[in-house]
Amino acid sequence: MQFEAPYAAPDTVVLLPNPVFGDSRALDVDLKHYQTLNGTRYTYIKTSANRRLTYTWEVLGRGKMLELEEFFQAYAGEFIKIIDHNSKVWKASIVEGASQFTTTQLSRNAGGPRTESGSITLEFIGCQKA
Repeated sequence: MQFEAPYAAPDTVVLLPNPVFGDSRALDVDLKHYQTLNGTRYTYIKTSANRRLTYTWEVLGRGKMLELEEFFQAYAGEFIKIIDHNSKVWKASIVEGASQFTTTQLSRNAGGPRTESGSITLEFIGCQKA
């Protein structure tokens, strides 16, 4: 999986392994319910080409997690290019507050060097490009 930013002329690229099974793509739908004075109910559905993308990585090294954190701090609020594990290209922006970094420390063996890894879930809103 690959993230490139800025979208128009990328100068920063972050490469990641494939996310864990269970990534999701959902419609970005706005649903409104109204009831008139005579009791008639109306429902309006506003759809767009946008999709909500959710990806989770279970075991990422500390260096890769820091690289991701810096990338999203530098390009927050901007459109980025995502090339997913299915080779589909997306123009998307990260959903603020939806990222979850979880860090766990693992030791390889008693007295050995301690390695740090973690998991992350990222959520984007964007549209697929041809």
